[in-house]
Amino acid sequence: HVLSIYRSKIQEYLNAQTNLTDELLVGYDKRFIPTIPGEPLKVKLEIKIPEVLRLDEQGMECELIIYIRQRWTDFRLSWNKTYYPAATPLKRLKVREHLLDKIWLPDIRITNLKEMNQFEKFGGINMNIHPSGTVYYSQLALIRIHCPMDLRNFPMDQQTCCLNFSSYAYAKSLLTFVLQKKEILPVHLPQFEFVEAKECVVENQEKLKVKRISVALIFKRRSGYYILQIYIPSMSLVFLSWLVFLMDPADIANRLVLVTTMLVSMVFLHTQMNTSLPPVSYAKAADWFVLVSFGFILVALLETSWVYRTSTRTSKKSKPMKNYRTSFQLCMRQNEDEISAPHNQDKKSSSFERNTSRKEYNSLSKVIDKLSLVLFPLMYGGFNIFYWFYFMK
Repeated sequence: HVLSIYRSKIQEYLNAQTNLTDELLVGYDKRFIPTIPGEPLKVKLEIKIPEVLRLDEQGMECELIIYIRQRWTDFRLSWNKTYYPAATPLKRLKVREHLLDKIWLPDIRITNLKEMNQFEKFGGINMNIHPSGTVYYSQLALIRIHCPMDLRNFPMDQQTCCLNFSSYAYAKSLLTFVLQKKEILPVHLPQFEFVEAKECVVENQEKLKVKRISVALIFKRRSGYYILQIYIPSMSLVFLSWLVFLMDPADIANRLVLVTTMLVSMVFLHTQMNTSLPPVSYAKAADWFVLVSFGFILVALLETSWVYRTSTRTSKKSKPMKNYRTSFQLCMRQNEDEISAPHNQDKKSSSFERNTSRKEYNSLSKVIDKLSLVLFPLMYGGFNIFYWFYFMK
């Protein structure tokens, strides 16, 4: 007996919904917007983003799951809830997918949308009609939007992805959107952390024919990965290139091998860094760091060549002059001892001058290396202080 009463109440409730739906649709024309002449229909917009799936620099796009909730009043759908039996009061009318094509819906669109997949078969669409005629319409979708990025401060950059909403066909004199609520659940991305969501001011809104709403999602890049993969290796290569200043100036082969290896490694590091980034026409912050580090290694290579040239200059300037004996000198030689004594003395003097000159040039080469060992770290340290202060502020 109790079960039959329960079933009858359920059937009564279902019949009430069926009768109400049929009555509301009698004479209803979904082609016309439910607005009062001279006053635009106000649609309250709520946005909820439960998950941001990825932020892709290569494709300049953002992929996320979003709830788009709209509220508006359609006076043609209002009804008197006291008309129905008290045993089955209807506080709201639940509308499913098969009735959506029979009532008027706002033609909202995302202007920077690239792709959209709705979850229609998994409860992704929900609509409630209240007695006052207030309609609540919710959509769950997976969307991919175009997100232009400025990578000049990469990897200490902050990116803003905008959700741009507007009507497709209705002018703002007929339909206007009002952002009532925006909610972003905690975002977990390996390279970015979510900062905030805020409504942006649309430029030249007065000149536009349709009402536009823009919601900015601000993300800050996590730079820890790039510090480990770019900055620390770059600085290590520069530090290793300074080992040439401790080597013998005459050991040109080993010095060149060391500096050249550092140069090739730096080129490989820079190429590897840009493989996952779009080919932009400007230099990024990481590019400046790698290029300046490359320049320090290149200057170390030039210093190596200069030091080697300085250390070997004595061999070119102090070569002994060959003693050519003319037939006249041989004929005019009267005393071999008188000639040979000054000759041996000149030979010893020339050898002494050669050794003295070689020592002076070797000493100059070592002085250049010692100065480089001090100046290079100071200049590179100054560059790092300026670089990190400029890009981290």
